Amino acid sequence: MHYRALIQSWLLTALGILLASFIFPGIAYRDASALIFAVLLLSLCSTFIKPFLMLMAMPLIILSLGLGIWFINAFLFLGVAAFLEGFYVDGFRNAMAGSFTVSITELLAKYWFGAFGIKVRVHPTAKPPQNRDVKASKDLDKDEVIDV
Repeated sequence: MHYRALIQSWLLTALGILLASFIFPGIAYRDASALIFAVLLLSLCSTFIKPFLMLMAMPLIILSLGLGIWFINAFLFLGVAAFLEGFYVDGFRNAMAGSFTVSITELLAKYWFGAFGIKVRVHPTAKPPQNRDVKASKDLDKDEVIDV
């Protein structure tokens, strides 16, 4: 992962936690340092613990059509709040709302800044072998291929 993408991910998570703390009274942080540590710890948990939890809960995730991932995110949200002094989440419902807010914030920001864009690479085709039976070999040199 590039450093720019990592910092962008941290900033989007911080923005999501900020929005969740303003919207839901059951989510709060004491000061800016608690918010920074919560973002870092939540990012670390999402990087190292979440894949293992998703693997273990794969049947639940499949049966719930992906909604089980929000439950995992809510448990991680509660875990960070339990571990970190200065970051508070009051109950599972607020953790679920906070994880939903962080997910939607990241989704909208990635959509807004163009992370979902499709990249198109255009390059000329390789020259066909020189065969006297093929009449259109000159026309093939002018064609372009789009890799999507």
